[in-house]
Amino acid sequence: MAAKSNLYSFIKYLIYLLLAVDAYQYFLSDFETSRHVFSEGISYTGFVESFAITIDVTSWLVLLLCFEVETAWLPAEKIEGWVAWLLYLILLGGAVFWGFKGEFLDFWDSFLWLAAFALIDLNVFGLTEGETQPLSP
Repeated sequence: MAAKSNLYSFIKYLIYLLLAVDAYQYFLSDFETSRHVFSEGISYTGFVESFAITIDVTSWLVLLLCFEVETAWLPAEKIEGWVAWLLYLILLGGAVFWGFKGEFLDFWDSFLWLAAFALIDLNVFGLTEGETQPLSP
């Protein structure tokens, strides 16, 4: 049993590391693009447009790490969840940004991931207790 647990932990943290490398690669790509956008000065809109993917990917990674901390390291009575909800707002802002930009697929992808994580978080906090029914064979 310990070998399975060690393998699971190794794979989980390897994936976290790969996601961090992925976020860094997006940052490098966005940074290169921003050099052209910022040649005439920096604006908030220009910054968000230039680093939209980096902001999105980093927000997902931070949300994932918050879930890791909440579920693996903190006792249930210490979980407040305000950080996760703040990240949900950032991610929702990203989804709305993609929607207004006219990138429906990116909007839909962000929205679905956001909904899935929100449902998982509700389950972690026990807010769905007594509302779910087991599947019958």
